[in-house]
Amino acid sequence: MDENKELRELLDKVEARGGYTFIPGGSLPWVNQYVQPVLKKLTLRRSDFYEFKNKFGLRHFGHMKFKNAAGAQWESESNKVGRVDLMNNQDYCMFRSVAKIRGVDGVIEEHSATKHIDLAVVSDKNGQIRANLEERCESGSQTRAIRNMMLIDTVFEADENDRKNPACLNSIFYIVRFILKTSNPAVEEAFLDQFRRANREIYGIDREPASRERLPEPGLKDVTPKEEEPNSQLVDFQNLSFGEKIKTIEDQVKSSGYKKFDEDMKSNGASELKDWDDEQLVKYFVYLMGESKK
Repeated sequence: MDENKELRELLDKVEARGGYTFIPGGSLPWVNQYVQPVLKKLTLRRSDFYEFKNKFGLRHFGHMKFKNAAGAQWESESNKVGRVDLMNNQDYCMFRSVAKIRGVDGVIEEHSATKHIDLAVVSDKNGQIRANLEERCESGSQTRAIRNMMLIDTVFEADENDRKNPACLNSIFYIVRFILKTSNPAVEEAFLDQFRRANREIYGIDREPASRERLPEPGLKDVTPKEEEPNSQLVDFQNLSFGEKIKTIEDQVKSSGYKKFDEDMKSNGASELKDWDDEQLVKYFVYLMGESKK
């Protein structure tokens, strides 16, 4: 049984006509056991490109559109990313960025890249490069990490009928991301356990999102209900932008009459939801869904 037959056939047709497709890990699973694919159709604007020698390159924020479509996130641990030079030469900087993306097996994969600038060999007559040397290296390393991870072209040809625009301007980029399949009880329980553990380890809090029968630790077999539909609320929430996630949580708190929101914020050491990262918002949304079922 091929649970992704329709999507697989669509992507095969796109590839056959020379279009762009991206799947973390390179292929779709036949059975969606722990994760399920979500397709994003990305289009780019002229402002996402810069012109160079009658051809075009993709700007940093253009690469960020690819990153967001694929559901990738940046590693933030200081021992893995940041300046990797000795920082004893004001004319030299090297920066390392690491992009994280969920693979077909549900495991987070890391893709790293570095960018360096040496003003001893780069012309900087007006001092513009020196003024934001580290920022240039950081954005350059991010661009490389996304480009290498998603196999994005370095150069885009000009449109034959309009040399002022890239030929791919009206193209659709088909990008697949994998999200956790929360309709699988094992995945949902592991997800909630992670939320409880994070609260307990960081804040000393161990609150139960909802009472439910504890399932035994699953193995790798026979844990997926074949006919059960995915949790559409969580799927929709994961595909929202950061700002939309915050608004959805605020609306959920108001509509459900949840009384412990201020207590939750205080216990997590944040004054506003915008102080959280994307993963924390998703976990809190799962928690609120559990509270609403009580």
